[in-house]
Amino acid sequence: MNDLDHHLACTWRLNNISLSGMAITSASLTFTNISNWDTNPNVLHMHLLDTAINPGVASFVDDPTGSVPVVELTDDFISTRYHGDSKWLVKKGTGDTFLADKSFTTTSVNYTYNFTASQLQTGLVILRRTATLPSVSIPTATSSTTASSSP
Repeated sequence: MNDLDHHLACTWRLNNISLSGMAITSASLTFTNISNWDTNPNVLHMHLLDTAINPGVASFVDDPTGSVPVVELTDDFISTRYHGDSKWLVKKGTGDTFLADKSFTTTSVNYTYNFTASQLQTGLVILRRTATLPSVSIPTATSSTTASSSP
């Protein structure tokens, strides 16, 4: 992911992750060189989802006005305003664990979100049930993204 457009809600679904014989003791999500493109307010809403409809990275226009600056910063994984749309990113009833809201300045930084013990347990339950790495919703900001877990 190289551009997290403020007008989009995104999911990132990773498949075919095997946990056989592994004990996961920590997990983190790292955004490398992330910054806001201007000085206006911004927010990166992060969620751990049971799954997403589309494999890989998918997006949904959740600010169809195309306004600049972006003034609509609603977390559409919490708000249900688009959940009935046929192009929405997750199915109704999908498990959703809120992780964090983070804002960025125009200065690029490396940002790492470390999962809490509770979130890690939730993620492991999801992994064992679905045999895929859960999706992380990343609706706003600009960055490149990597996810990792420690064996």
